[in-house]
Amino acid sequence: MKRLVTPAFFAGVAVLLAAVLLRAGSEPDSVALHGHAHLASSYAAPSLDGDTIALADLRGEVVLVNLWATWCRPCVRELPSLQRLQDELADDGLRVLAVNVDRLPSGRAAEEIRAFMERIDVNLTVLVDPEGRAERVFGSLGLPTTILLGRDGALVYRRLGEGRWDVHPLRDRVVAALQG
Repeated sequence: MKRLVTPAFFAGVAVLLAAVLLRAGSEPDSVALHGHAHLASSYAAPSLDGDTIALADLRGEVVLVNLWATWCRPCVRELPSLQRLQDELADDGLRVLAVNVDRLPSGRAAEEIRAFMERIDVNLTVLVDPEGRAERVFGSLGLPTTILLGRDGALVYRRLGEGRWDVHPLRDRVVAALQG
């Protein structure tokens, strides 16, 4: 009896699925947050300093929300480019929020993440979200996920996967949002 489903079939399906997921992360995805716009605008989390930062309070600024974890190598490679982008465009109204989703014990989370950020020499505003609420709110399919919100809080762009945010074409998307 001839098998209809072979290992080659599964390999082909895996390649196709990977291509679809990579493509999904490379283009704007306004549909993913369409039904969750109220959730995104109501998202708030504590920073490493203990202050609660709410997206609703950042209206008027362009906000780049980056979901990351210390164990995620692509996330860690991406953070310095986000730092350079923040350094360059903060005076134009850009705010980068690095939302850490590590599942660390709450009593040690801030301390461990702060030490990690010092080791990699990045000083972005870090929000601590061990429950992964941001992943649900922003419809994250993996890490890193980055969401660009316009001055009105509306979704401008969403990317799944590592990116160089301080160079073309990603930098250009952020500049366009700042000008728009």
